[in-house]
Amino acid sequence: MPRLCCVFALCAAVVMPPVQAQAPPRTAAQQKPPAKPAPAQTPGRTTSSANPARASTAPASRVELELTGVTSLTSDTALARGRVERKTSASDLKLRAGYTLTSNKSYGKNARDLTTRTLLLDSRYALGQGSSFWTLTGATNMRMRSEASTRYPKKTGYLLFAAGRGTRLQQNLEGDIGLGLLTSYDVDGRETDPALTGRLLARYPLGQRLTFDSTATLMLPLGNGLRLDSDLTLNYRLTQELYLRLGWSANNLVVPVLGAGDWDTTTRISFLYRK
Repeated sequence: MPRLCCVFALCAAVVMPPVQAQAPPRTAAQQKPPAKPAPAQTPGRTTSSANPARASTAPASRVELELTGVTSLTSDTALARGRVERKTSASDLKLRAGYTLTSNKSYGKNARDLTTRTLLLDSRYALGQGSSFWTLTGATNMRMRSEASTRYPKKTGYLLFAAGRGTRLQQNLEGDIGLGLLTSYDVDGRETDPALTGRLLARYPLGQRLTFDSTATLMLPLGNGLRLDSDLTLNYRLTQELYLRLGWSANNLVVPVLGAGDWDTTTRISFLYRK
């Protein structure tokens, strides 16, 4: 009997396959397929997030609008000025324009109205990188009256076109010097001469709310004395975009009144919108 049991055990071992050990169940993380490799980038092309320098070279723009006005029984005055600046890494454009309308009224037997218009246009284009650059300048400051008289010339002012070389003297100060053509208008008519030109532009913060801006254009025409057209302003910030401006302008090209000197000066208080 024991021999018979051994025979049956041997036969079962030969016929039945061996039992293999089962592997432990796989977790969800192990069942995920392998991540695909990131596609290779084309040489010379990068994504916007990998190129933060592109945002720093975006053009910087500034827009200003200045308004003021006065009215009375004998005179009315309205002034509007605008300024546009656009700066990139390779160029800088500044455009300034202004228009003033004044109406003087007289009463009585010889009542009449005398209208005076003043046009200001100043443009400057600078091209170049670093502290030095080339400049192109076009400027005019013209005063026109509805009629001439013994004291008031009908048309006075100047027209300037120039090209030159400029430099950044400080962080907030620029200057340039160049050659151009200056056309002057006065009581004797029109005269055009070559001229040596120079310009200074400054913008300084004087506190958290106060800033100082200045533009000065010097002209030295052939055979005449030095000519100057300047504009100085103090700007007090009321809100993020609204300012109160105190401005002072002086030039010896726009003749105000015959026999009263060569300098024309204007002081103004106005509201300024800047964005």
